[in-house]
Amino acid sequence: MFVLPVIEAIKRFHVGDFTGFDEHVQRSGGGRSAVGRLRVRQSHLFVHHFIYLHNTSLAGDSVRITFSSKCRSRQKLHREGRIELPPVRRRPPNPLVVRKKPAAVEVDTRPLRDRLAEIRPLEFRSVRRTPEEPLFNSLLEQYHYLRYKQPVGEHLKFLVYAGQRPVACFAWSSSAHYLGCRDRFLGWSDPARRKNLHLLAYNPRFLILPWVEVPHLASHLLARMTRMLSGEWERTYGHPIYFVETFIDSERYRGTCYRAANWMVLGRTTGRGKNAWSKRPNRPIKEVLGYPLRRDFRELLSV
Repeated sequence: MFVLPVIEAIKRFHVGDFTGFDEHVQRSGGGRSAVGRLRVRQSHLFVHHFIYLHNTSLAGDSVRITFSSKCRSRQKLHREGRIELPPVRRRPPNPLVVRKKPAAVEVDTRPLRDRLAEIRPLEFRSVRRTPEEPLFNSLLEQYHYLRYKQPVGEHLKFLVYAGQRPVACFAWSSSAHYLGCRDRFLGWSDPARRKNLHLLAYNPRFLILPWVEVPHLASHLLARMTRMLSGEWERTYGHPIYFVETFIDSERYRGTCYRAANWMVLGRTTGRGKNAWSKRPNRPIKEVLGYPLRRDFRELLSV
């Protein structure tokens, strides 16, 4: 039996700290031969443990291991046939891929057909981290065509009540990092965008419950929501909001209630998303609408 001289070959593959490796190999000699097994963690290569070779015909020969320096992951090395990984024993669930649906919550679904004046007063409740949040999540999951999706970053959730009955849901979250038509409308440079992006909010979900048929309700709720949003945001996160935005799937909707509430059409998305590797659209192109919460919004967002 023998110890294969593979240290230099390993060092040729990746620069790393091999202090004490020679002694480890020597101590591993005896009944079997030891070759340092390569383990790749992200962009770094480590010696993890040893595999044993039984082919004694290699005794005294130097073994040259050649790998491409561009191969950084175990999976890529495995696909190229350079190393052999053991079979996958278990795939842990990924909560970002396998989404747990909100539990259904029963509500009164009797038709509500009245004039706007007859269902007042309307109460807006911020329900994030309250006992009513499961109801909010359930309503979006059951009745919004995009279903419920957990908002990202800073976010707020609102239920609107007419008496004891919920009639509408609003979700607000952090705005998109890059949005060409919006950034041009605001006159943003890259430094201004990075500095002031947190002063914008995005409306990913707005739902009037399907059994509610009240003329002009949607635009009325949007107008009230935008008047109170900045104050609620400041109470929660310690800073105001000066501008809000939303996306409209123009193949499904015209965005009539937003236009009636004086939201402006800023342009269209590119349909590529933030992680796109090509310039080809890989998702629906949507209309971008925006609404300033202050008259001096451009000055406030350019400092």
